[in-house]
Amino acid sequence: MRSVILYIATSLDGRLADANGELDWLTNTAVDGDAGYDRLMGEIDTLIMGRTTYDYVINHTDVYPYEGLTSIVLTHHEISATDGVQTYHGDVVTLVRQLRQKSGKAIWIVGGGKIVGDLIQAELIDELRLFVAPTFIGAGPQLWQSGAQQKAFELMDVSRAGQLAELDYSVKRN
Repeated sequence: MRSVILYIATSLDGRLADANGELDWLTNTAVDGDAGYDRLMGEIDTLIMGRTTYDYVINHTDVYPYEGLTSIVLTHHEISATDGVQTYHGDVVTLVRQLRQKSGKAIWIVGGGKIVGDLIQAELIDELRLFVAPTFIGAGPQLWQSGAQQKAFELMDVSRAGQLAELDYSVKRN
């Protein structure tokens, strides 16, 4: 069965972006090396992201950075997708359950918060690679959604990539 990895950066106050959807707080954070990105790219062949994340990537890069991978964008609206990008209009839990049954490498959950929350509640994320930037943003989309049931994680490793703290967790299953 394929594993599911959440590899994501957040501010100290749990924000994924600022109130305007920007990531200046992250891009202005000093990072040593690639923060495990190359390792992640070698482990995955599929990634899932929400529409807001996809739009950000398309609007902030000259070339789609995930060509050659299966990219799935969760959206209820039509998008002008890059070649190789698929859209999915259903439930992320159903999608991930189906993908886990297929052969292939790991699946990367890129974001956002609702997707992450739904998958954690369904116990479909196997590994969290959480990068915390030393910034409070105060407003913007949150990684952790309110109303979630209590879940336990096991700390596997703590490391540093410049000013980012990397916390690696495995998910404890019920």
